Amino acid sequence: MIVGHRPLRSRRADGWKFALMAFGSVVCVVTVGQHRIQTAKARRGAVALDASGLEDPEPPNGVPQRPIEQTEWRGLVYETDGEWDFYGLKVPKSSAVSRARPGQVKADYDFTAVDGRAVPAGYEDPRGMPPAFAYPPSNDRLFVTVSTRPRVLFFPDLLTDAEVDEALRQARGKMVRSQVALTKDQEKEGKASEVSEVRTSMSTWIDLTGALSNLDKRLSHIVGSTWHEPLNVLNYGVSQHYNAHQDYFDPARYGPQTNNRMATFYLYLSDTEAGGATTIPRANGGAPPPNFKAGSCQQGLQVFPRKGSAVLFYDMRPDRSLDPFALHGACDVEAGSKWGGPVWFRAATPDGTGHSRDI
Repeated sequence: MIVGHRPLRSRRADGWKFALMAFGSVVCVVTVGQHRIQTAKARRGAVALDASGLEDPEPPNGVPQRPIEQTEWRGLVYETDGEWDFYGLKVPKSSAVSRARPGQVKADYDFTAVDGRAVPAGYEDPRGMPPAFAYPPSNDRLFVTVSTRPRVLFFPDLLTDAEVDEALRQARGKMVRSQVALTKDQEKEGKASEVSEVRTSMSTWIDLTGALSNLDKRLSHIVGSTWHEPLNVLNYGVSQHYNAHQDYFDPARYGPQTNNRMATFYLYLSDTEAGGATTIPRANGGAPPPNFKAGSCQQGLQVFPRKGSAVLFYDMRPDRSLDPFALHGACDVEAGSKWGGPVWFRAATPDGTGHSRDI
């Protein structure tokens, strides 16, 4: 059922192919963990863009190191018999399902049968450590639960037109070629973050302050945490994409992480004429895709861009284990242009936690 410029050549494209084969995993996105921030800044300085016009592999002020966690839910209370003013967003009485555009969300399973209240395996940490976060309770006016493994929530309306316009105003004129992060072995070799055909978008960073402060409150209220990176605005043209990857930094490939990405809140800043879906090929416990390219766009869950909508998926489980089912990618734009980008929320990963677990 359905609800509604020229690419730059990688300086080491074969290096990423080697990484894919050697580690049996996919590449990760650009922002790095705390242990590499100082070395990265020592090489380039604490600026968002370098002299060659490439995206810096971290936000301008580095990854925020604020261990703010909320394990007990305190939000999403509203009056059911009237319009809901959610930090400047007017949420109507109608259900989120009814407000979705037909064909905007597609899956190779019946996601309308997914029980959003279900707690997936791994919620309880056998060591007794408190959970890193709590999933938001079901709210049929605000979002639709489209997968529980990983947990994926679809929001048909989450940004106002004014917020979209402001985000685009701040981003335009600052867009540069996106890069990919280094593995720990590449870093030991003294490599610099690089462009790659794995990821061909343009990007920049903007803070959710000023005219975007209500949006910041809205996102933090839903996730239950204020510990997040700036908005990484992305622009994809025709045939541009990001192969399937994980947003978290697996310690096996990137070294020890004192904190990691626990949730990705992807905001859509435009419609797209054709293509450009966000794909989560292992949604609802699906099998790995046949490849990390087009094959990942042909199974699982696909969310197609629509201005003002958003999708939230969890890269980590509440027990702080990293979830390989959160594999995702950006499918080729077939016509038009796609604007959007993620806000990455973080959680602490003390010793003995923060490792990938495929069960």
